[in-house]
Amino acid sequence: MGVRGRGFPGAAQALLLLLLLPPPPLLTAAVLPSPAHVLELAEDVDECAQGLDDCHTNATCQNTPSSYKCSCKPGYQGEGTQCEDVNECLKNNGGCQHICVNLIGSYQCSCKEGFFLSDNQHTCIPRSEESLSCMNKNHSCSHICKEAPKGRIVCECRPGFQLSLNLRDCIMTCNHGNGGCQHSCEDTAEGPKCSCHPLYKMDVDERSCLEPEGTASEMTKSNATSEVDGDKRVKRQLLMGRHLTTLYATVLVHLPSQLTTSGLNLGPMCPQSCWTRVSSSGQARGI
Repeated sequence: MGVRGRGFPGAAQALLLLLLLPPPPLLTAAVLPSPAHVLELAEDVDECAQGLDDCHTNATCQNTPSSYKCSCKPGYQGEGTQCEDVNECLKNNGGCQHICVNLIGSYQCSCKEGFFLSDNQHTCIPRSEESLSCMNKNHSCSHICKEAPKGRIVCECRPGFQLSLNLRDCIMTCNHGNGGCQHSCEDTAEGPKCSCHPLYKMDVDERSCLEPEGTASEMTKSNATSEVDGDKRVKRQLLMGRHLTTLYATVLVHLPSQLTTSGLNLGPMCPQSCWTRVSSSGQARGI
């Protein structure tokens, strides 16, 4: 008998079953990503940053994954690639009480004659016949004029000045050029008040200070006699030298024999070396 006669029925059946069954999924083919997934894995291009978008000039570009988005700016309307100006005045007159003026991308309110625009830029305030306007040169403000509600005006002053009690005029303060004072300045209700340092006298302009009487003449005399004073100082030095010479001669007569003239020197004023006492050890000591 051959091999088949010996019999391996179990092995043959197992091999036959393996051939008849479908292969497992891993053996069929590699699982590939879809095209959309491949695009997501690729590096995103910022069309907005590179100028590849077709957004309108009055639109903003926003980058999105694999694309971008256009949006019209405030004051404009459209789909983003085309943006048109919005006429705000067509809706509730733009919120203006009187006149609404449409502008490109915005709007502006104005008032009819006899009114002025309030601080909120929408409401109009009437001007009475008695009220003043900063447009009128007779508003009487010295420096700055500002319009206020109910047809009033408010005056303000430039730096270094303060508003007077009449709320129209501006008074100079000491913070502006020392109030015009030459010496001391003091702020008062009437304005800066000047004063002078001791020994000085206030001039007729009430701002300048005059020097004490005789100061100028004394300075002139001092300059004129400067050479004479120099000669006097030389004479004093000569007299002092003569006095020291006399003193030296007087002391020389009365000094004991154990003193010697070697030692200290008083300089040009002393004609001789100063006397020194010689101790028993032979060392000299100044007297």
